[in-house]
Amino acid sequence: MTPAESGAIDGRTYTALLSDGNNWELVRGAYSATGPTFSRTTVLASRSGGTLGTSRISLSGSAQVRFTEVAEDMDGLRGTRAVTGTSDVIANADLGYAITYSNASAIAATIAQAGASSQFLDGWACWVKNTGAGALTITPATSTINGGSSLVLAQNLGAMIWSDGTNYHAFVMPITKPLLAANNLSDLANAATALNNLNGVSYGAAQSLTDPQKSQARANIGMSDGHLPGIASNTAASTGEVGEVISASGTSGTLTSGTIAALGSISLTAGDWDISATIQFNAAGGTSSTDYNGAISTTSANLTPYGTSIAFTQRFPATADHSENFAFSPVQALINATTSFYLNARSVFTGTAPTASWCIRARRIR
Repeated sequence: MTPAESGAIDGRTYTALLSDGNNWELVRGAYSATGPTFSRTTVLASRSGGTLGTSRISLSGSAQVRFTEVAEDMDGLRGTRAVTGTSDVIANADLGYAITYSNASAIAATIAQAGASSQFLDGWACWVKNTGAGALTITPATSTINGGSSLVLAQNLGAMIWSDGTNYHAFVMPITKPLLAANNLSDLANAATALNNLNGVSYGAAQSLTDPQKSQARANIGMSDGHLPGIASNTAASTGEVGEVISASGTSGTLTSGTIAALGSISLTAGDWDISATIQFNAAGGTSSTDYNGAISTTSANLTPYGTSIAFTQRFPATADHSENFAFSPVQALINATTSFYLNARSVFTGTAPTASWCIRARRIR
């Protein structure tokens, strides 16, 4: 086998055993593909005419050269092989080589079963890197690679691949600038996607977060899941904030018997609100009442109640000087546009007309 057939690299230094009859020489020197030639630069050991030493032996035309690996020969790669197409076969002869791949389209590379036919034996290794936009997929025959059926390297990823004699393994690594603490991902085409792939949380832009990321984001600002910290002051919630309160109150003029009156109203913007109210009917000594009614409604002067609220009706025997107070428990109002809510009331009476003191109040809960 010639040096070229054995994979010798032009210009590289090798260790070789020269034998000529009973004489031999262990020497290091540079191989040149031109000729080819081998420079006998440093004689490590020799035997000439039965004498051991470090002298060069005299060579006849029948001398044989055997390249042999020593520690000094294992300090780097054997060479580089470039692939620019969309398919490749990684060969046993790629041992110690760096293989570069570059194509805008996807690249499919195959490699034979580890250990088969006395090739890709335990310790066989090569390096690969993908600089093209197309993803590189390396698929072994029968064997696995990193426990899977194939290894996919996106653009700017590289890997050291080695055989254990049965399967393949790979150390995958970036071949461009690493993600150091000072790197803000601004050099990436899509920093938001990179941040999301790293399970990072962005506070400078809108981001779709997974449930674990949401939990972490809340924890980062001191708010654990299921807990909303309250304020430690007497400052009222501002417009649009949870806890915002809108209210109105007053005392009506004299009521007209049997006529529904709009005592007052509030206007609520879109959101989730709780609305409550109270009505106090004020009768005088000259008032004889038989009915009191009231309701929270979205229609002025109407006793049809809103949502799940209940309109109250109290009927009793004609009674003089009968005042009464009614409280409406909170009712939820889910509205998607600004809406007015009215507090309406009616009294049936004779004699002196009563008045009504009232209050309607809403609190934003979401």
